[in-house]
Amino acid sequence: MGKEESDPDNIVEHAGYSDESAKELEQHKAINKLDVGKDFAGPRSERKCTDVLWLLIIIAHWIAVTWLGIIAFGWVESPAIGQGRPYILTNWIDHNGWICGKEGHAEVETKPYLYYPNPTGSRFNPVILGPSQTKVASSGYAFCVHKCPDTNGEPVVDYTSCRMTGLPGFEVEECDTWLAYETFDFVTYCIPDGSALYTTTESAGDLVGGGTPAPTFKGLEEAELADDALEESTGAVFKWFQELLSDLIVTRVPCAITGLVLPFVCGYLYMRLLRVPGVLFTIVWGTILVVFLVMLALGAVLYANYQQMAAVDDDVVDAENDNYEMASQILAYICWFCAAIFFCAVCCMRRQIMLAMGVVKEAAKVVNSMMLIVMLPIVQGIGITIFLIVWFIYIVFIATAGEKVLVDKDSYGPLEMPYKTFEVTENQESALWFMLFDLFWTMEFVEALGQIIVATAAATYYFTRDRSTIGNSTVVFAARHATWYHAGTAAFGSFIIAVIKIIKAILMYIQRKCENAIDATGDGPVQRMQKKIARVVFFCFQCCIWCLEKCMKFINKEAYIQTAIFGHPFCTAARKGFFLVLRNLRRVAALETIGGAIFFITKLMIAATCALVCYIWLGQAFTEETHSIVYPTLLVGLLAYNLGDIFVDVVDMVADTLLICFIADEEIYGKNSAECFAPEGLRKYINSHQSDAANPDMIATSSDQA
Repeated sequence: MGKEESDPDNIVEHAGYSDESAKELEQHKAINKLDVGKDFAGPRSERKCTDVLWLLIIIAHWIAVTWLGIIAFGWVESPAIGQGRPYILTNWIDHNGWICGKEGHAEVETKPYLYYPNPTGSRFNPVILGPSQTKVASSGYAFCVHKCPDTNGEPVVDYTSCRMTGLPGFEVEECDTWLAYETFDFVTYCIPDGSALYTTTESAGDLVGGGTPAPTFKGLEEAELADDALEESTGAVFKWFQELLSDLIVTRVPCAITGLVLPFVCGYLYMRLLRVPGVLFTIVWGTILVVFLVMLALGAVLYANYQQMAAVDDDVVDAENDNYEMASQILAYICWFCAAIFFCAVCCMRRQIMLAMGVVKEAAKVVNSMMLIVMLPIVQGIGITIFLIVWFIYIVFIATAGEKVLVDKDSYGPLEMPYKTFEVTENQESALWFMLFDLFWTMEFVEALGQIIVATAAATYYFTRDRSTIGNSTVVFAARHATWYHAGTAAFGSFIIAVIKIIKAILMYIQRKCENAIDATGDGPVQRMQKKIARVVFFCFQCCIWCLEKCMKFINKEAYIQTAIFGHPFCTAARKGFFLVLRNLRRVAALETIGGAIFFITKLMIAATCALVCYIWLGQAFTEETHSIVYPTLLVGLLAYNLGDIFVDVVDMVADTLLICFIADEEIYGKNSAECFAPEGLRKYINSHQSDAANPDMIATSSDQA
């Protein structure tokens, strides 16, 4: 009986299975057991390339993307896609489908600016002269001009609309003419001034268009061109953006130093600080204590509020006060109950928390011993930047290879003045979806390969007896080793995440289409209810996809660690990693929770330090030269937080790998074995951990091994 209690691997006893299924359970246990032999040496063991087929598939995928870009460049003719015209993104398209300042007609080739005569679609600004006199242009109707109008009320003429009218021999050229509003140019586009008003009087005066006398135009006194939203977006926002850009240019040196260099220095110093005795202990247990006290205090405040309301005579206050009284009492009890559960959970997992602290401390030591590993995210960032530049060029050429289409109606009915625009064809749309999938897959591949490299470096550190040989050369070995042997595994795992992300994007696209289709039927109560139902349904779908993505990213991460340590292909690594986590569920949960809290505090400390240094620097030297030092400081803090996140992700991956290495070490050599590779820094945490039950994760152990 005593033997059964001390044997954590007694599957039938602990999992509750019948004797008849014992043989099957033992076979399942044998499949998932880490049996690599006691001569195992970690990543330095003999390896084979994994998931080669998926490496070939992603290479073929990149070749297809490159070929698609070549077609969009026009180097190879294809009627399905066509040649892109990227200049239409900066040289706008007028109502004829001609490109201002570029092509289409002699009247537009010398006019680079695009002007919208009626950007709000208001009936207060009709055509006052010309073939379309009294007609109203829609908000999408525009024409090319030499320069943007800068005065309210002056005539502005569309010379591409000119027509000859009158009797033969007495023909007069007339062109569509509007009263202009004040604008300013921005990237060859005439932006309405938010305060612009146009005024029409009883006589419009002599107009310049076509030499025709101006008619009398009555019925309008004064109308505001832009509504509040337009005024806000084109006035205050642009002014704020210009001031921020100006401040960043002036303070570029301190912002670059405190936002790009200082975060890595702070991260390095913080990792060294975690190794100081008592610092990590204070951070972790101090955070736990604060959370516990906050829940107690919140409960106390709510209960005091309940007592205060209960002391009031019911005849004096409304009956609604009773509801608030009951709600305060219930919420107080809930807070205290959560505090009790939190306290019990901390007590039950105190040794797992200590183990997690030991792993984080050892991870900081690993990063300090091979600092070159911190440069890996920078290399990844450079690679992703180069990829994004090429990808964006491809996207621009594909998206601008559209066809001209006539827009003669909108959701309100036919347009008085139709206009032409470029529209993406079905083939182009398919190509853009393919490019979006390429974006997801490639970026996930770069991230996955980086995770395998970090895991390989950490596992090499762990499974090395003489750690004096560990250094930056270990990172070089890990990068070469992971890229040569396991790039296919990274391609396989990243493909799964990319598929999930493209499904999420398709759902968002379908949701938008559904809402547009509902809007086209009207704006009644039925349509509003349909939109609400559609949003709820798609929100549920998005939540499911989000959960699936998070779960798969966790499984992928464990699979990459298994691949780095043992050299398994993706499917085997995912299965073995999943069951290994189940066998040690509390340890992994403790590390994820405690490590997550530590790393979040690390990122906040890095961001706060960099922002404070930047604020002091700017306050001392740039107060008179800038509009405000607050916004550059906030931008530096945000940038430092993201760079700190890059640094912390490396340490987080190292910590996860060390924990899996330690668990695998136990399963290979046995607990307390002198042959274990566990570093000396971890052993004291491990020894205190052993005073728990024979297996603290017995439930998870038996459920997996079963």
